[in-house]
Amino acid sequence: MGKQGNPIEYRVLLCRYNEIGLKSLPYQKKLLTFLVEDIKKICLREDLTLQSVLTLSGRLIFFFPSNQIPKAITVFRHIIGVQSISPALSVERKYEKLKHKFVSYALSLLKDGDSFKINFKTAVSYAIKESDLKYDLSHEIIKSMKQSGRFVKIVQKNPQYQFSIEIREKGVYIYAFSIPTLFAGFPIETKNSLLCLWNNVEYDLIAAMMLVRRGSIVSPVIFHRDISSDSYKIPSNSRNSLEIIARYYSHPIPIHIFSLLEIEEEISGLLKPNQDIEQYIEFATMKILDILMLQSRKESVYTYNNRNLHYRGLISSNSLLDSNFFSNIKKFQILLFTPLSGLTPKFIQKISDQLFKSNEIFDMNSLIQGNTNYFSFNEEIIKSISINISNILEENESYQQKITKDISNYAELQEFFKNSENQKFLIKMIENHNVEYISGRFFSKF
Repeated sequence: MGKQGNPIEYRVLLCRYNEIGLKSLPYQKKLLTFLVEDIKKICLREDLTLQSVLTLSGRLIFFFPSNQIPKAITVFRHIIGVQSISPALSVERKYEKLKHKFVSYALSLLKDGDSFKINFKTAVSYAIKESDLKYDLSHEIIKSMKQSGRFVKIVQKNPQYQFSIEIREKGVYIYAFSIPTLFAGFPIETKNSLLCLWNNVEYDLIAAMMLVRRGSIVSPVIFHRDISSDSYKIPSNSRNSLEIIARYYSHPIPIHIFSLLEIEEEISGLLKPNQDIEQYIEFATMKILDILMLQSRKESVYTYNNRNLHYRGLISSNSLLDSNFFSNIKKFQILLFTPLSGLTPKFIQKISDQLFKSNEIFDMNSLIQGNTNYFSFNEEIIKSISINISNILEENESYQQKITKDISNYAELQEFFKNSENQKFLIKMIENHNVEYISGRFFSKF
């Protein structure tokens, strides 16, 4: 709240990124173009009026009507590729105007007994030295507070408020809060395209999110028995989780749907009575995934934002030791990601809570009350991995031992699917499978 209970009229969101800054300058420029393009599309989808954008060194600056800033904060906390955000005020570079706005802003937040410090960052030369600017502003704040019977102090460690001034090429930005995004990560790129097995809905969603935050386009693949050969629909228990993952993208993502009923019927008609159908079904699904990935790399079949998707690998929520799939996957030389391996149940539950909870308009009062301890994937994963690193190493070692064992009837399975008629059946499955493009929203459309 501003002075005398009036709300502070923020009009700017200042966004920071970290991983982009580690790349070469040409690649940085490309990634920032992708990121800004995605943010513009998401703002349009979420009914936010994005007025303008500035791409600066280490910062992205977004301008909104002041009444939309709380909603924009909620949306931006979900943007993949942004590390943290600050609601900010913009002001001209003339010092008198900067001083007036900065002191007024500080006085609207500080209470009797509070402590503060001033951070100063400039990307261009400025008429006043940093030390002189900090001294003048600090003492103006202390003097004004005393005049109203309130007392504050300057401290360098753990102050109640850290006021920041950033002087940029096109203006000055003033803020006091830095809000972490949920997943930070790397901007979305179509070159990073992966399939994800979608069976255990909650855990599959979390596993997919681990790769979404690395900038991947994740296309879920559903094999299920709830459909007939002529009706390929997304199962009702999967749709909600698919819409959750889709909302992190600016464009609809493809969902691949296969009928296990049809696969079973086709294979049962080809097998002898004493042959184990389950092994053949499992092998067939791996062959289908292998063909699907190969097809995507050779042909322009599946797209995102009018760009072709070339699937590079497969995501599974199973741990390395929990599934019979892994030996087959190894034989097919499919690049496999099992991002939940080694993560603690407590950490997985925290991610689940964030993904499945409903979104609310950001409460600006929570900033003033000091309630800025929001979920941050980067902070939580460090805690989780540091506690559980020995378990990860042990599991990986055990997996490496396991995959050296051959499947007893692998040659028989391989020979079966080399048959030209059986090959036709696999191609038929690919041709007949349904691809539904799905999108999501952070806020419901009214």
